[in-house]
Amino acid sequence: MLRAIHLLLLLVLTLVGCASGDPLPSLSGKLLVARPGMSPNLFSHSIVLVMNHDEQGAFGFILNRPGGEAKLADLLSDLDQKLPEPMPANPSLGMFLGGPVEMGSLFLLHSADLPSKDTITAAGRYVLSKPLETMGRMAQSGQVPKHVMLLLGYSGWGAGQLENEVERGDWEIIDPSDDLVFSGQVGEAWQRAWDRRSIGL
Repeated sequence: MLRAIHLLLLLVLTLVGCASGDPLPSLSGKLLVARPGMSPNLFSHSIVLVMNHDEQGAFGFILNRPGGEAKLADLLSDLDQKLPEPMPANPSLGMFLGGPVEMGSLFLLHSADLPSKDTITAAGRYVLSKPLETMGRMAQSGQVPKHVMLLLGYSGWGAGQLENEVERGDWEIIDPSDDLVFSGQVGEAWQRAWDRRSIGL
């Protein structure tokens, strides 16, 4: 599963379809904040970080659906990875449900203070990197980014789908901030995000 994560990072950027109507400005790097009246589903009262949005579609991650924590050493052991002895750092990593697509796949989102190769970056400071490679480097070097979260699955939209949802009034659009992206809270984070809505599209 995780061995193919580099392929998934490329595949989620190529959602196929044809856009219609007036183009919505790219929402890459923005936060989607679910409106209070959204029908009950996985996205109700959610905050979504949009990693990429263009005429082919969009993908991102729900940020406020926590699913517990796990120690770095335990995660690497479960993945049959060799651990350094002694291990310079063994932080707890929060695990979250990132969306309904590829829910069996693991993604790693972290702040940009840990340089990584082959990454996707949103808003210049939120980095999506290969989880196995990055966690292994953290274990070996002891360098841990200030903010880091593990995400199961992602959220994807086909061409024109996100535009239709925004036009329908499902989402408010706001700029991201560390306290919202890496909050780890459910209702409180959504309320703070909702209170910050200010961008009219």
